Amino acid sequence: MSEEKKHIVFCYGTLKQGHGNHRLLTNAKFLGEAKTPAKYTMYSTGGFPAVVPEGDTVISGEIYEVTEEEFARLDMLEGYPSMYTRKQIKLQDSDETPWIYLWQYETESYARIEDGVW
Repeated sequence: MSEEKKHIVFCYGTLKQGHGNHRLLTNAKFLGEAKTPAKYTMYSTGGFPAVVPEGDTVISGEIYEVTEEEFARLDMLEGYPSMYTRKQIKLQDSDETPWIYLWQYETESYARIEDGVW
């Protein structure tokens, strides 16, 4: 019997510890805190952040190892593939290449979060 495939996910908003959607990661393996390179921009949509893959901001977050089932639940929460897309990225000070959810809509009406911390 083969072991279930695992995925590494970078969480930067409501999925982080202490936030409302963290319940989806209750059984996921926490791998630590992490930061992206300074290649992104974070915006506040009001209730949750949106990160786009251009800019000069370091995004702070947490990385988790998730099962296929947990990954599917995260996709549903993030409105993948219509609202958010996802791609694998490199992190600062880590060999992991986790998936990050990236916003696909315009950001003109949203406030920029300069420090990259939600």
